[in-house]
Amino acid sequence: MVSGQPYSSQDLQRTAPTPRPPPAAARPRPTLKADTEAKAEEAEQAEVTALEAEAEEASPPIDLVPVSDEDAERIESEVVTTLKTIFDPEIPVDIYELGLIYEINVTDGPSVSVQMTLTSPNCPAAQSLPAEVKQKAGAVGGVVQCSVDIVWEPAWTPEMMSEEAQLELNL
Repeated sequence: MVSGQPYSSQDLQRTAPTPRPPPAAARPRPTLKADTEAKAEEAEQAEVTALEAEAEEASPPIDLVPVSDEDAERIESEVVTTLKTIFDPEIPVDIYELGLIYEINVTDGPSVSVQMTLTSPNCPAAQSLPAEVKQKAGAVGGVVQCSVDIVWEPAWTPEMMSEEAQLELNL
């Protein structure tokens, strides 16, 4: 084309645009919501996998050793003796005599599980007492695993204290 002259059909054929792909709006595309959900699911799965791997490293499989009735009674007695060294910070009575320990089970392993409560749901020692119970009961000779469950039924009342504790507190 010469400047100032109209385009010829040959010029138009040479300058015709090459076919382009359809605009992005015409192509199917996952929604932003689907992308976000997929990424969240992947992240959650990765976190679960990491936690499972960490748990396996932290607690290797335990070979459960059968516990005779005699050994179970000895371990339970030692756990009770140990729990009598733990005191509620607001009451000068140990947690066993206070009636906070509801049940102690010794099973194969030997494993110990303690069911306990607190004087109230707002107890200032709500985090420290169960952790101390787990640590000390788990340190009793021969125990390989210990768990502590906090229960709220039945609710603790002063009548659950032993006579010794009630005398100590002049009740």
